[in-house]
Amino acid sequence: MSTTTEPFRRLLRVLSVAAGIAALWVAASAVILAASEEAEAVSVILPSAALMNDLPDGVYVLGWDGAVALLKGTGNGYVAELYRRGAMLVVPARDATCLSLG
Repeated sequence: MSTTTEPFRRLLRVLSVAAGIAALWVAASAVILAASEEAEAVSVILPSAALMNDLPDGVYVLGWDGAVALLKGTGNGYVAELYRRGAMLVVPARDATCLSLG
């Protein structure tokens, strides 16, 4: 093995592990949210226009930039209903990033 490619291989390995951990974190958040529905607001990643035009009763749009919709639900079962209506990924919304110090 060439010594010039070894640092690149290490970097690639570290980035692959980091991406895997991030994917597991998002998946776990989505599963926990679907089971508990304990979030003040949710983020729907890449919502379709059909979903946004046909939201379940008691679900309100707080924001939408075309890629992510910030929604608030008031009734039980609204996360499952979002999935039934075509949402690909629903995760708890956060006020700030996980790196926020404030």
